[in-house]
Amino acid sequence: MSRTCLIITGAPQCHIPPAAKNAEYIIACDQGYGHAVNAGIVPDLVVGDFDSWPGPIAAGITVQRADPVKDETDTFLAMRAAMEKGYRNLIICGALGGRLDHELANVSLCAYAAEHGAHCTLVDQNHQIFAFQNGTRRIARGHWTKISVFAMDRRVRGVSFSGLRYPLTDAELTNRFPLGVSNEFVTDRAVITVKEGMLLIVLSDLSF
Repeated sequence: MSRTCLIITGAPQCHIPPAAKNAEYIIACDQGYGHAVNAGIVPDLVVGDFDSWPGPIAAGITVQRADPVKDETDTFLAMRAAMEKGYRNLIICGALGGRLDHELANVSLCAYAAEHGAHCTLVDQNHQIFAFQNGTRRIARGHWTKISVFAMDRRVRGVSFSGLRYPLTDAELTNRFPLGVSNEFVTDRAVITVKEGMLLIVLSDLSF
């Protein structure tokens, strides 16, 4: 099983599942350090340009400071650091519900991870989001009330759903029409297959 890295970033609300606190390696990004402190977590590494966390960092924690004039977001720097250390299962908390531009940037990191042989999940109190390409995923129903599937490429071919209220068989999805939005589980496990391209999966436990 791949080792897990928890990345805590800086959206105003940051839900950290209890199990994620047991990750083998923990990185905080800028204001994410404040979320880590509030959750009683001592990160292994803190990265960022520190435009949103003005306070001190506890002694003994490795700090990677970045120039504020850069192409990468702080969260991307954390992801790259984790992958360079060999982590291929990445959980990112505090990535949703803040600035929309950063939220979209964080969603794009799911695609970056999938293209580079890693699995990245964005987590908040009501959602899990991840991407995968050219393969099959079996997804447990759990407490999720909705599941949405989006094309991350211009065209994604050979898409099939089973175990959902609205199934598909060998269909084509595009990133111009959200055909896969707001589906529902009808069995304990959904099976989603894609033959060519990348899909984004959004699991929700909202009631609307």
